[in-house]
Amino acid sequence: MENKQLLLSSSYANVIFEYALKNRKEHLFFKQMEYLLDMLKTNNYLLLNFLCNNNITKDNKKTIINELFNKKLDQYLIYTLYAIIDFNRNRFIPIIIRKYFIIYDHYFNIIFIRVYSSQKLSDKNMSKLKQALSKHYHSKVTLLNVVDENLIGGIRIETKNTSIDNSYITKLKKMYDESLLAINQYQLER
Repeated sequence: MENKQLLLSSSYANVIFEYALKNRKEHLFFKQMEYLLDMLKTNNYLLLNFLCNNNITKDNKKTIINELFNKKLDQYLIYTLYAIIDFNRNRFIPIIIRKYFIIYDHYFNIIFIRVYSSQKLSDKNMSKLKQALSKHYHSKVTLLNVVDENLIGGIRIETKNTSIDNSYITKLKKMYDESLLAINQYQLER
């Protein structure tokens, strides 16, 4: 079932992206899909739960979509949402949106990077980090700051393929391991 979900979600996302490219709306659709995803997440996924509720008719769901997004989303995206409702694929909407983001990032050579820190980084620090990482990867980067309360300090950077851990916990663990190694060597030499 999971493979079918991913395949369907990828298919929808590809069709949307191809349409957007053909009509030079890929950036507009990206912004609008960010907005749609935010709306779906609001109030503990209230809108998504509404759309997935089998006791509500498809026509009522479409009416709500139209009322909420008529002036905020491109008509093509609204019609796509109608098709998703018609085929009972409502629960896939967040996955479709995320797949669109992945396709968009790949097409425009943008690397998505999660930056873990013990507290929210300032806009200034995020900007500096974005510049440095963009230079390091020779690519545009999109950063997401994730607060990890388990970190004492420092940051951990993760891309799809790499991880750079410059957190205090990692530094402390490394110092601890090196200390144990030194102690063990000392005891062996005695």
